[in-house]
Amino acid sequence: MKLKLIIAIFTLLYLSCKDSPSNKYNQFYSIIDDLVRIQYYDSSTIIMLNLDTIKPFIPKIEKTVIDLDTIDLYEPKPHKLYAEFITKDILTSLYKSKLIDSIDIEFLFNQADKIKIYNLDKNKINHQTISASELEQLRKNSDVDKFFDTLKKAYGAWSYTRISQPLFTKDEKTIIFYISHYCGSLCGSGHRVIMKFEKGKWRIKQNKRTWVS
Repeated sequence: MKLKLIIAIFTLLYLSCKDSPSNKYNQFYSIIDDLVRIQYYDSSTIIMLNLDTIKPFIPKIEKTVIDLDTIDLYEPKPHKLYAEFITKDILTSLYKSKLIDSIDIEFLFNQADKIKIYNLDKNKINHQTISASELEQLRKNSDVDKFFDTLKKAYGAWSYTRISQPLFTKDEKTIIFYISHYCGSLCGSGHRVIMKFEKGKWRIKQNKRTWVS
């Protein structure tokens, strides 16, 4: 009887662990590898080690009258190098789309405000990498319209990819992050990616384009 009970407990523990992400930040490396190496961007792209920050943003609202109608004008998101911004409106829309739970609206917004800044470990990425300082130094030593030619000569890469810090839901089974790909002075795009841990794997639930050039 005791042996059966012990086996049952270990079985439950095994199934529980199997369906849960272990060490969420280590999981992020496998996510990056899948997205960059296989699904979206060219194989020669170089990954920036410095993660973009995700900042919470509460836009100011101004009322204005147009053709006798009063409308709300929302303050645009600020432009800041190596930073993305998330609002409660975005998180609410994700909840309405059943991508996150209601409790995660405040949880994710507050997490963005308190998240600890860290850089990727190049030894955990199955891809060529570059630091932000190396990239900026390369840019300074290049003509504006020749930067990507210089990147190709120095690293054999025609493009580079920036990734934001990840936000995890309270149960750590859904992740939100931004990814931007730059392939020329007027070539690139950015996406907000939502992935959920299901049946032992991270699966894409939303890949929304946020900008394109």
